[in-house]
Amino acid sequence: MKNKRIRRATKADHAAILTVWMQSVSATHHFLDPMDFDTLYTQLRDLWLGGLEVIRVQETGGVITGFIGINPPKVEMLFVAPAFMGKGIGRALLDSVRKDWPGLFVDVNEQNEAATRFYQQYGFEETGHSPLDGQGKAYPFIHMKLPE
Repeated sequence: MKNKRIRRATKADHAAILTVWMQSVSATHHFLDPMDFDTLYTQLRDLWLGGLEVIRVQETGGVITGFIGINPPKVEMLFVAPAFMGKGIGRALLDSVRKDWPGLFVDVNEQNEAATRFYQQYGFEETGHSPLDGQGKAYPFIHMKLPE
């Protein structure tokens, strides 16, 4: 892939970030109820994007192809456009924040086996489980931490 760069997101990037989120979640979160998808999208758009301390985007050829949002040291979200999955974008985004904030941790939907494998391959270790997600819904979380 040519012309790749990671940079801090701006408010002008929010529409592209939301598009990546929608595409990625549609491709990877088959377990998600459609009503919950709509609720999460609205919360992301209206609350979460503005509440993240750091958002970095990966641009490929001038197009946003992935993003990471953190409230250090917690990785709140990491999403890659489906056409770019498996091309090192998620790893590059994690690398970009890992150097600034050691001891990263993340909650991963248990049903999202690809994401769990991704974090395990990166070096995250399971530290616990929760039967409900952060919204109190029955989407169990696996808690994972990157050893320092």
